[in-house]
Amino acid sequence: MRRSRQEATIRGWLEALPDDVVRVRPVLNVGLVGALASTGEFEGIEARLGDAERCLGGTADMVVVDETQFRSLPGAIEMYRAALALIAGDLPRAVAHARRVLELAPEDDHLERGAAAALLGLASWTGGDLEAGYQAYVACVAEFRLVGHIADILGCSIAMADIRSSKAASATPCASTSRPCSW
Repeated sequence: MRRSRQEATIRGWLEALPDDVVRVRPVLNVGLVGALASTGEFEGIEARLGDAERCLGGTADMVVVDETQFRSLPGAIEMYRAALALIAGDLPRAVAHARRVLELAPEDDHLERGAAAALLGLASWTGGDLEAGYQAYVACVAEFRLVGHIADILGCSIAMADIRSSKAASATPCASTSRPCSW
């Protein structure tokens, strides 16, 4: 369902469950974080990430059904922290969290690695490093292609085109001045 961008449905299902049921299931809890973030709802995400970390640290009761997803939670938590930092405008922290995802994610976790690359691309682009942003999106698209996330590939391709357009515009005469060209 995530591949076909049905996060709103996932969110509805998870929000229909009692919150105390979701919070002791770290995979579901982080799944809800993803659904919330994808629908533009960021309030409460940090608390949910903290709950998931406590489960990982063994300091909370938890229920785990999907061991594979459970093992990928450290990277997922870092990924959402990178996104929160990016939204807050803290580019260095966003980059640090995204790089941590790449350290934690196995080579074959193309979705997590692609998401981290996209966050690095967005942080670089936002910070004005267009070439680094473009190259990060190239890496992102390559990862997403391996897992068939077509909607995300298209979105990243649009970002890549925007970056190239921005780069071309900044290379034109008078683009670096505040006054219009006279020709």
